[in-house]
Amino acid sequence: MENKSCESAKIVVFRIYATNTYYHDPESSNEIIPIEPLCINAFPEDGYKLKCYFGKVPEDIISAKETVDGIDLIRFKATFGNSVDMSKSSEELLRDSIAEIRLHTDRFTKFKWYTTIVIEEKIDVHEYENFNLDTTAQYQKFLNHFKKGLKELPYTEIFDKVAFCLLKEFDNSFFSKQLVENYFFVVNETIFFRNPGIFSGIGDLSVGKKYESVDHEQLISVMRSALQNELLSKIVHWRMAMLNEKDKWKKFLFGFFCMEILTNETFKIFEKSQSETYLKESEGYDESKVTPLFDSNFEDTNRMTLAIKFCFIAGTLNPEHYSDDVNDFIKCKKTRDDMSHGNILKVNELPFNELNRILDFYTTEILKHI
Repeated sequence: MENKSCESAKIVVFRIYATNTYYHDPESSNEIIPIEPLCINAFPEDGYKLKCYFGKVPEDIISAKETVDGIDLIRFKATFGNSVDMSKSSEELLRDSIAEIRLHTDRFTKFKWYTTIVIEEKIDVHEYENFNLDTTAQYQKFLNHFKKGLKELPYTEIFDKVAFCLLKEFDNSFFSKQLVENYFFVVNETIFFRNPGIFSGIGDLSVGKKYESVDHEQLISVMRSALQNELLSKIVHWRMAMLNEKDKWKKFLFGFFCMEILTNETFKIFEKSQSETYLKESEGYDESKVTPLFDSNFEDTNRMTLAIKFCFIAGTLNPEHYSDDVNDFIKCKKTRDDMSHGNILKVNELPFNELNRILDFYTTEILKHI
């Protein structure tokens, strides 16, 4: 038996968002314009690479998904007694299965726009040079090493933070439908294992937006800062949970949780910075003695209402639209209180537009100060 050694290997983990919101040519609303991909080396750490694709799913991801689905289809037919032509080679069977899948599946053409986030880890293969991948025991040992490495990095949290940072440049509708999160291994240019990810999502109305350039350098800087920021993790979790939740009651609550945390954490940042600015403009400023604008005693700060804190950050960050922002906040807060007392009974009473306006603006602002 030929000894199949490992010459190259990598782990590819990806998440795909789908939407019928898209960027189009300013001269033609029917011509969809993909945006230049974003690539960051040594992200989230050395040995990894992040890639973001805007518009279309890259061909290698499509090919990988079709390959593993094709293998699954062959196994399904063999297991449940469907006809499998054993006179054909494995390559021919796989090719036929992929053709059948393409005939009955429109997952990569159903939507007008796809955002694909990919993390690749290149594996040092020197310790596997003598592995015989035809030997079941060695193959399993090789596979277990990959699976262990996969568990060590919190991919889902990283994907959430990357998507959250992309909200700085893209409308939230681009991230409201997560199609799949999946991974596969590539050994000697051959896919040989993957997680059975689940595709989901139904169509929605098309919304065209004129093409806009994306500031890649600024995005890279924000993503690197966000990756190491634990405080931001709580805000990211609830914002992305809101965008992907289908149940509208949960969706509103998740968004409100995000707004509460965002308000409290943003207040901490800007109350301190505003007090320092105020004192520096005063006579006799002593940098070693900074008195906050508010009494920062732990118990006193906790007794301050969420509304007071939000009014402060709205006046600090968005004074021109202070009244609008505060009114939106009050409407969301009242809805949350009414829900607690069972006074909201209709989904159409939930103020999603107001909540999204607040979150879109203030999450972008906090990214500037992490």
